[in-house]
Amino acid sequence: MAGKNIDQLTITNTVEDTDLYYLGRSPYNNTDDRSISWASIHAALALLFQGLNANLTGISNLNNAFTGPVYQTGVSGGITTYHTPTGSTYSGTSFNNVTNNVNFGDIINFTNSGAITCTLDAGSHGIGYSFEITLTSTGTITFSSLNGINGLTSIAGGGTPSTSPQIKCSIVPAGGGIQWQVEVTNSFDLIAGSNITVSHSGAGTTVAATGLQPLSSNLTALAAFATLGIPVQVSGSVFTARSVVSSNGDLSVSNGDFILANADLALNLGAIRWQPATISATTYTLAATDVNKTFSTTNAGADTTITIPANATAAIPVGAQIKIINSSAAGFVTNIVAAGGVTFTPFTSIVIGLSGYVVLEKTATNTWLILQCYEEYSHSTSWTGIWATPQPGNAFLVRNMRDIEMTIPATLATQNTVSFISMATALPARFRPTANTELQGPSVNNNGNTNGAGTVFSSGAVNIFANSAYGNFGGTGMGGFNRQSIDYTLN
Repeated sequence: MAGKNIDQLTITNTVEDTDLYYLGRSPYNNTDDRSISWASIHAALALLFQGLNANLTGISNLNNAFTGPVYQTGVSGGITTYHTPTGSTYSGTSFNNVTNNVNFGDIINFTNSGAITCTLDAGSHGIGYSFEITLTSTGTITFSSLNGINGLTSIAGGGTPSTSPQIKCSIVPAGGGIQWQVEVTNSFDLIAGSNITVSHSGAGTTVAATGLQPLSSNLTALAAFATLGIPVQVSGSVFTARSVVSSNGDLSVSNGDFILANADLALNLGAIRWQPATISATTYTLAATDVNKTFSTTNAGADTTITIPANATAAIPVGAQIKIINSSAAGFVTNIVAAGGVTFTPFTSIVIGLSGYVVLEKTATNTWLILQCYEEYSHSTSWTGIWATPQPGNAFLVRNMRDIEMTIPATLATQNTVSFISMATALPARFRPTANTELQGPSVNNNGNTNGAGTVFSSGAVNIFANSAYGNFGGTGMGGFNRQSIDYTLN
């Protein structure tokens, strides 16, 4: 305002309309208005200071905002009013937040031990208005409102601060209007035998005192959950904790370990812990209770045969899995065979030696899928044909499903016969291809390296030749073959 004449101020007779207008222009008629008098100025300033004086309480409350919350409660006649939330006690039986002058943020402690009716009234309040109720008595509050309620409609106190709910009542938007949101904002303890009743007007379940009392009065059973995990109602309000075994044997639970015979349940549990089992007999037929078992065959004197039965014989559910491990003595195999009407895929016969294993899954009524079939086997043999005496050289075989990898060590010596080299001991039947398989590998003939060839026969015999044309070794000088891996497929 520096450099301006007093008659350049346009001042009307109320604080709300007071305006400073530069260059002497009236904002109302766009004409010069310099007919201001000192009396008008004094009157305007008096109104201004009157407004400031009337709002000193609000200014004081704003100063206190550094130590506690202060809320603006309204604007009237140009004067903003403020309110610091307070706590008060209500001991009556019929409460109305408007009638009882409850401001935003107030906390009301209900102490009546009987039935209390709490009427929620929006009045002149809008969205965001809220207050809280603490219920330190054993009374029961029932809420009602013309605006509608989402949340609790009634709740009972526990008699002490630690066993009592703290309830927040808020006005929230609902469609094109408003409604009240009533909710418990704290966690409170349940005392054995106490009667905690909660009713809910929204989606959810009503919890009745009769449902909470039996469990709260059986603390021993509750404490046992950590070790046994399952609460069992023995009679009436008496509970105990124990392991559970179903009457039909489908489900057994002991200390958290699941033993399952019901494949439908097993499929829904995700990672299933295999149940170990032993087969010591030479023959065994799967039963409906063998779902998700890991069988170890342990007969040390003979081969073992396990039969996968037809569904009519044993109704093993579709989706069930079986694992079989050969844990018998060396030299004995485990045969897995299909009963009449049962089909294996992707191959039809399964034989595993020591430490080999197979995993099968039932995929249809009488169809089983071979998921895994794995074995490592050291084949004791020697090689003959071009030397005066047989040369040692065991073959190491790895089976992964139908694929075989056979590794043979370098076998070299001075030759004296024109011929080819033969494996002295035929391969076991489970490692034989269904059709003769040709191979290529490094040979040595008459002291020189050559590109040799060979054949793995369906009979289990293996022959190695001096060159790719399947020619014989020369019969002089150093002869044989270098270390090599031979890959072929069973069927």
